[in-house]
Amino acid sequence: MRTKVWFGAMVLMVIVLLLGAGNISLGWGNKTKQPSPEIISATQKALEQRVFDSEEAGDEDKGKIRYVVMYIFDPKSEQCEICSKDMQNMFTNLLFQSELVRQGQISLLMITEADKNTTIEFMTNILAPIFSEQKVEANQIDALLKSINLVAVAGDDLSDYKAAKLPIIAIIDTTLANEEDEGNLYLSSGAAGPWSKFDQLIQAKSTQ
Repeated sequence: MRTKVWFGAMVLMVIVLLLGAGNISLGWGNKTKQPSPEIISATQKALEQRVFDSEEAGDEDKGKIRYVVMYIFDPKSEQCEICSKDMQNMFTNLLFQSELVRQGQISLLMITEADKNTTIEFMTNILAPIFSEQKVEANQIDALLKSINLVAVAGDDLSDYKAAKLPIIAIIDTTLANEEDEGNLYLSSGAAGPWSKFDQLIQAKSTQ
């Protein structure tokens, strides 16, 4: 395990680039059907292994994983009014449509100021209906979240982001990352992510 310094470095890298981020808003869209208690329970248990308080968060050596998606959000903030819908789209596309995820090339780092229990509840309310709609069995949920190498850091200090709209999204190519931030393939603030064209975006940016 490396120390949580990695998380701080990633956050600082995004702060530097926030001035140029755009602002877009979306509607809420259609609601999915209510998931079963088994799906809800399995989702909660899988998240409990992946959501950490900021002081206990570390980073495992991800080895060959090339791309990091960093997603900063706040379940209760008015500045994050599109977060729920955008996270639905993100998880649906990454878990069920991305070839890069299937290749083991994606790591998803989520950061929030909310406490650990609130974060788990919020993410369960987003993920469980998706699993239900996609007809995922309860015993498959843990492996699905493992496929995106999900880590969520709760209770983090987001005071540097008070003036920015959430979510803040950064997609980073770790093989290109350097002090000039050349590894940043995508950055946005207050905008929906590019989830429907996720693989195409990364492949296009990585070959430039």
